[in-house]
Amino acid sequence: MTELRDTINKAVSGGGGARDSAAAALNTMIASGAVETGAAMSMLPTLQKYGTAAGVDPQELANIAVRGVQNKYFTPDQLDEALDKAIAAGQAG
Repeated sequence: MTELRDTINKAVSGGGGARDSAAAALNTMIASGAVETGAAMSMLPTLQKYGTAAGVDPQELANIAVRGVQNKYFTPDQLDEALDKAIAAGQAG
């Protein structure tokens, strides 16, 4: 529990946003079963950073991350690149 709390605090302090949205994003990834807890914890700061920059709820980005990993479109290590493409596509319409 302490490790999860620390992960959430680090993600928010480094990427902005709210603790509640970070906790919800982390919960989404862990509860999916597609992303291991360690991978979810390492992905959270990236989700917070992109969520803040794009004005998007990190939980929505967590759903993109889960589906991408689940369908083997990308690995947790490729999250930055995948979110770059997803946000660019969303802005392009």
